[in-house]
Amino acid sequence: MPLDSLAWTDVVSAHRDMRFRIGFHGAKIVEAFGPVECVGKYLDEVLPTPYLGPAVATYWRVVNSKVPIYTISDMRDPAGRIVHHERLLLPFSLSGGEAERVLASIEAVSPEGSFELRDLMKSPIRPPVIALCATIQY
Repeated sequence: MPLDSLAWTDVVSAHRDMRFRIGFHGAKIVEAFGPVECVGKYLDEVLPTPYLGPAVATYWRVVNSKVPIYTISDMRDPAGRIVHHERLLLPFSLSGGEAERVLASIEAVSPEGSFELRDLMKSPIRPPVIALCATIQY
């Protein structure tokens, strides 16, 4: 189902310190995070430390540039198989001005074939490597 791979966050600004509060995440994202309830929490509260800096930096970039960003990060599943974590971040504005929400489409695929999605986003053995980060100009 298409909603299974989607998530959206609200952009929350306080004292020039932008944070991203999770408003929704689909079933595949829940499976990748494990049994953690993320809705209502901030990205910086739920992402493992190795993912935090690169992930939040791309969210900041989407909000500040007001253009979509596509990333691919390479990580490993619990069995050590390589998994490409593909993410498309889209900025949205309810008022027509500053981006107030970010919609994320997140897919995981492996060049090795089958892989284990369960708990993929838990603290990794090795930090993920950003293989591609592209700003989409239109």
